[in-house]
Amino acid sequence: MKLPLLASLLFTAPMGLPAADEPASGKAFKTPEAAWKAFVESVSSGDWAAVEAVLGPAAASVPPGARAQPRLKKMAEDLGKEPMVVEVKGDQAAFMVSGRAFPVGVRKTDQGWVFAGNSKGREEQASVVNVLRCSNNLKLIGRHCLSYQTKNGMPVESLESLLKAGDVDRTLKPSDVLCPLVGEKGHRKGIDGVSCDYLYVPVKTTAAKDAILAFCPKGNHPGGVRQCVFVDGHVDKIENEGEFRKALRASLGAAGISIDSLKDNDLERPVGLSRDPGWRKAIRAELGAESAPAGEPGPSSTEKKGSPSKKPVPGKKTKKGTEEPPVTKDQPK
Repeated sequence: MKLPLLASLLFTAPMGLPAADEPASGKAFKTPEAAWKAFVESVSSGDWAAVEAVLGPAAASVPPGARAQPRLKKMAEDLGKEPMVVEVKGDQAAFMVSGRAFPVGVRKTDQGWVFAGNSKGREEQASVVNVLRCSNNLKLIGRHCLSYQTKNGMPVESLESLLKAGDVDRTLKPSDVLCPLVGEKGHRKGIDGVSCDYLYVPVKTTAAKDAILAFCPKGNHPGGVRQCVFVDGHVDKIENEGEFRKALRASLGAAGISIDSLKDNDLERPVGLSRDPGWRKAIRAELGAESAPAGEPGPSSTEKKGSPSKKPVPGKKTKKGTEEPPVTKDQPK
């Protein structure tokens, strides 16, 4: 089990903790290694009082639900499977588990090394928790989209419409269509100005199970990873850019939306999402075509960069050796 999941099982990043690391006043140890050993042993006991005695005030970062004996013992089991390296910087030491900082570290005091909150670890953990929340949002979106199809015999027109009364059971909240990793001022404005970070493709349940139903766009997650919910309801991430674009194009095709219908100058666009310019622009960006001029498609995959024009150049000789006269304004086409 990797640290992100370990941290999410036991620790949380409470709003009440200070932004900067502060030394705790709990039990002191001779070395960081001795502190870590005592922590693992206390967790292995399943006794929350023992864990709290070791962590001191840093124990506040453990939510009540994670203090039960089964959760503590599971944590100890998982920690025993992962390599830990102590990283010391001055009077502070971080416990690097599987290459990531654990949510609590130790700080050197006059009494010895004591546990303290690790801001780096908390930040990394907060990011991991937000990724998990994003995944849960997509699961909810997938469930409601599939429920809508079952009840109405057709895909829902947009995610924004799922928030309207009467469409489905009102258990999908406005916050469920917002990625937790996006700042308050950075949420995408969808149809009718409704904030909606996720992009939806109206595919039918009869489509291939790997067809993308909705996804979190590139840029919301570190490294350009896109989390997607597929037509069979499962959620997974796609890291490879080419793989994602191929899957998105296939999903658009399954939804009956041609790539050409995403052009801004297409006046005969089908009903539904293709009518929304914001959605078209966002999808074009995900396909790598947003840099193309408005109303024009991006370079064809078969078109080579710098390829010469197939039209004869005026005043130049053609392949047959005859000279093409320059085209004038009065000359008919």
